Amino acid sequence: MKEEHELKFLASYLSVDCSSLKFLGSERIPSLQNENGFVVKGLISTSKQLTRRSAKRSLLGSDTVEAVFINQWLEYRLLSIGKCVNEKDQQGILKELNGYLSDKAYLVGNHLTLADIFLYFGLHQAYSNMTFFEKEQLLHLSRWFDQVQNTPELGQDLDKIFFQKNLIYKGCSH
Repeated sequence: MKEEHELKFLASYLSVDCSSLKFLGSERIPSLQNENGFVVKGLISTSKQLTRRSAKRSLLGSDTVEAVFINQWLEYRLLSIGKCVNEKDQQGILKELNGYLSDKAYLVGNHLTLADIFLYFGLHQAYSNMTFFEKEQLLHLSRWFDQVQNTPELGQDLDKIFFQKNLIYKGCSH
């Protein structure tokens, strides 16, 4: 999903005005003027600025440690998922995320954060192209994805991804 759409979806979820959001140059770099008159640029900076303007500031973390981990996941989203060039790279990232989420409900802490939202946006296209069997192979990541997409008002602008509720391939003896 393109950054422009992601930021507009985020603004809609946060119930904040994004009319001052601009996209600069041929690369369409997001920019937004903050309350001090400074212009912030880039996906991470503008998304954090939009979140600060909302009533959902907890998405940025409940303390400094959470905020650091959220930033780390936002960078991961940009540098790993955003730059994924082939199927093999994508599969490696998906397996890595699946393992990470094996004992976690969310990426950071026990609540939805901006990291979860942007990772969800970043994975939406990949999940929309997966079969039920492929999604089943990523059980923990799929559980997390479905949980995030069912967050009220978050996934309303994106196509819903469907999951099989029971394991349909378990015990195949081929």
